[in-house]
Amino acid sequence: MTSRVVDSHPTNLGSLHCVAIAYPFMFRQNCAARWRCGHNQSSWYPLHGHAVALYFVSRCRYCLTAVIPEDGSAAPAADTEMNAYLDIETTGLSPSLDAITVVGIYRDEGNTPTVRQLVGSQITRLDVTELLRGVRCLYTYNGARFDLVFLRSQLNIELDVSTRHEDLMYTCWNRGLYGGLKAVERCLGIKREILDISGREAVALWWRYVRNQDNAALKRLLQYNAEDVLNLKVLRDRLHTG
Repeated sequence: MTSRVVDSHPTNLGSLHCVAIAYPFMFRQNCAARWRCGHNQSSWYPLHGHAVALYFVSRCRYCLTAVIPEDGSAAPAADTEMNAYLDIETTGLSPSLDAITVVGIYRDEGNTPTVRQLVGSQITRLDVTELLRGVRCLYTYNGARFDLVFLRSQLNIELDVSTRHEDLMYTCWNRGLYGGLKAVERCLGIKREILDISGREAVALWWRYVRNQDNAALKRLLQYNAEDVLNLKVLRDRLHTG
């Protein structure tokens, strides 16, 4: 079911009709149950030309709601195979010593494309597997050496075995594009709205949240992760059509 949202920040959604980010924590009490799964909309903000919702979750681990433009236009038909884009945040570079803090997955589901995020203790083998149910091809950037390695080491998930995986970093290498995701984005003219956060700063945001209960730091970290997975889709489209 889709829901119309009146937003004070007009945005051109283009081909993306919904991005919803779920918080696996309850920050506010006595929320009116306006959305399915007992969630209510907390706030909307523009991110990379899309309308992104933050939800405060009470009873479910994540909840996504599709949103359609005010003109009522329909979303495009889904691809013949479901694609998904994955990016994780961690406390460091070692799968044996560091922890996964955020798992972000953008499911390109045609009528209801969504970004879904799991945070901290909510990151389990069962939940990650559930979020990837029905996915035929998974896209990452440096996932073969980082994201999938962490998931294999800590959750015993073999995503490159159960799902077709394309690491866009190597696709970029074949086009003469080298460097991290943000460097490649700059080369291709892919816009990024959150410019003041690096991988190291993302780690610092996590620890600010854990140590100081800084909900604003967590919100910023989730925005950063969401833009990463959204830009993976943009990158994939550029590489496959260029």
